[in-house]
Amino acid sequence: MRITQGYVSKSVSDFPFHQIYSLDDYNERKEPAVFFGMYRYEDFVLANQHNSDTIVFWTGQDALDKRHWPKLIGKNVTAHKRVYDRFNELGIQIEKVKPSTFLNSVDPQRLGPKIYAYCPNSAPDYHGKKTLGELKYNITIGNGETPQHLWRHTCDAFYNDIFIGLCLSEFAGGGTSIIEMGLRGIRVVTNVFDLPHCIPWETSTDVANIIEKEKTLIGTTNKKLAQNVWEALDHDFKWLET
Repeated sequence: MRITQGYVSKSVSDFPFHQIYSLDDYNERKEPAVFFGMYRYEDFVLANQHNSDTIVFWTGQDALDKRHWPKLIGKNVTAHKRVYDRFNELGIQIEKVKPSTFLNSVDPQRLGPKIYAYCPNSAPDYHGKKTLGELKYNITIGNGETPQHLWRHTCDAFYNDIFIGLCLSEFAGGGTSIIEMGLRGIRVVTNVFDLPHCIPWETSTDVANIIEKEKTLIGTTNKKLAQNVWEALDHDFKWLET
């Protein structure tokens, strides 16, 4: 049986999970359900009171808050490598699934001369502000102020002229941007996902060296990379089967 209803924490309600996974709003406690995000006490209570098969989809920083961990509520799922690693280190069972396309399609673009970094005003230190400050480059910053439903119609203004993206969050974050850039054939320096276009890093020197290497590709279009990213994403959502 495939789950057809989902609940989304208010902390991540800006993301179109229902549309991505073709789910109805959560409305029936006695039918299987998926719960996206465990950021608030209310999220934990609702999932804990659910009376049928339950999947908890951990979306990132919610995995760092032990107060709300419903360890025995149901099946734990995540698309984030570091969330998966953290649960395993703590001996908590979790399934790692592929990230979704976030409603994007393959759209390879000619690489321009600019650099883009995701560093929202809501948590700049967590998203690598210090490292960005150590880089001697002119970087276009995505500050996270544009709501997701509008971002899809305005993101080209940030991506059109770039050759590389930076998503330097400590644990998870910027996943949508990472996927958007990958489907355009743009490599991203990040530890959030391990997709074909993602390049891991440890220090600002690593980031600078990667930038210098990727600069040599300015003016090219990487159709193969964009297609490889598409093929590495989840299109079937088999984890929703109970």
